[in-house]
Amino acid sequence: MGIESTRIVREPERRAKTGISTSTWYELQAVGAAPLPVKLTERSVGWLESELDAWLAARVAERGAAFKEAASVEVDA
Repeated sequence: MGIESTRIVREPERRAKTGISTSTWYELQAVGAAPLPVKLTERSVGWLESELDAWLAARVAERGAAFKEAASVEVDA
């Protein structure tokens, strides 16, 4: 595991990186739809930057797949 893959980002950076509010992010985590935090101390958490990057890449891939599917439906119609 390289140093980049173990970089921890705290909430302000997580929020800026994903564009998702704190409350919505915790709702996504609760249903298993977003990466879980790493407990750093009793009162602080952070997220592995590599997991956030992978999560974002998956959202982009889903968008691409949905776009391709929609385009094929329009062509078939």
